[in-house]
Amino acid sequence: IVLGDGTIVVVWEDGRDMLTQNFDIYSSRSVTDGSSFSVDAKVNDDFGDRAQRGAKPTMDSAGTVYCCWYDFRNSNYDIFLANSTDKGANFGTNMKVDSGPAGSKQTDPAIAGGSPGKVIVAWTDDRNGTEDIFLAASDDNGGSFSLGARVDDSTNDSTSSNDNSHQNYPAAGLSAGGDIYCA
Repeated sequence: IVLGDGTIVVVWEDGRDMLTQNFDIYSSRSVTDGSSFSVDAKVNDDFGDRAQRGAKPTMDSAGTVYCCWYDFRNSNYDIFLANSTDKGANFGTNMKVDSGPAGSKQTDPAIAGGSPGKVIVAWTDDRNGTEDIFLAASDDNGGSFSLGARVDDSTNDSTSSNDNSHQNYPAAGLSAGGDIYCA
């Protein structure tokens, strides 16, 4: 992403620790129009051998940078987020975004920032037996999130005779007026 002052922030999943099959989330930034970048910084604060995948960045209108990803630190995939209030130089404590029960899987996050402190995250969630789209919102820089709400209205679930309905790979957006969009 490119901040208002031209700072470029890049996030990615990184397999540099492949001895343990551990992917982590890293970031780097450039204040030189992309001609050079800072030393890579680890975003996720999990130091075990659990994978973190699918990094997605955004920013709010005040310039706070957010990164979300799906994370296996709890022995099943959950959605996590960290923010940076210093233009991507450092990321704070990781926050679990989803409210899925233990054993359910949340993956494929999408993220959007809006007015100062406002961020939304949507993801694929199998808590109901098939993959559905859920969304949660924060108005305190990602310090806390609303309970995840199901977005799609598919009537198929794991108990129906037609359980092949899967909703995946959401996109999320926030308007200047605070309207939430998810597709």
